Amino acid sequence: MDVTNPVKDNILNWRRYNMNTRKKYSK
Repeated sequence: MDVTNPVKDNILNWRRYNMNTRKKYSK
């Protein structure tokens, strides 16, 4: 986790979650 830049870390986490969700629900 990048403590100096939480916004960047949040964006990376959101993108990772988005990719995982897309894989899980892809048909």
